[in-house]
Amino acid sequence: MTGRDWIEFVSESLKNKIDKIEAQEEKLEQMKTDYYCLTAIMYEVDRVQSSCDGDKLAKQYAQIEEFEKRLEIQIREFERYRNEILEKVYTYLPNVDLCRVVVDRHIFFMTNQEMSDELGITDRGIRKRFEKAYNLLNSIYVLEKYRKKFDSSDKKVVL
Repeated sequence: MTGRDWIEFVSESLKNKIDKIEAQEEKLEQMKTDYYCLTAIMYEVDRVQSSCDGDKLAKQYAQIEEFEKRLEIQIREFERYRNEILEKVYTYLPNVDLCRVVVDRHIFFMTNQEMSDELGITDRGIRKRFEKAYNLLNSIYVLEKYRKKFDSSDKKVVL
């Protein structure tokens, strides 16, 4: 696995986590909508619907609160994971310009056009920075894996 493979794997993992969180947020909104529909009193021409049973409302409200708590935990875990990845990327890529391009693309999912507008660089400049960043990331990532392999054994290899 190269450094580029690693960052693409991490990026895909982050995107999957974001998708799951967004799906959970949509489910929470649906649960709240259903709850508010239960509490409403509907008036029709020929009949009046009374309000819902209080026990049922309390149970559904408790489910919504529990779901919100789990969602908050999921969001905190996502943020913690993203921060760990950011630290690793900053460690692997000490060059600020190269690091920024990789982080913007793979952690914050920006397009080349968005990066170009934000950084004031042409699209060609963005692609060149990616090429340099991936080459540096590959060499540093491989070196780190090599170093960990020998540091874990009895032999001490100094690089």
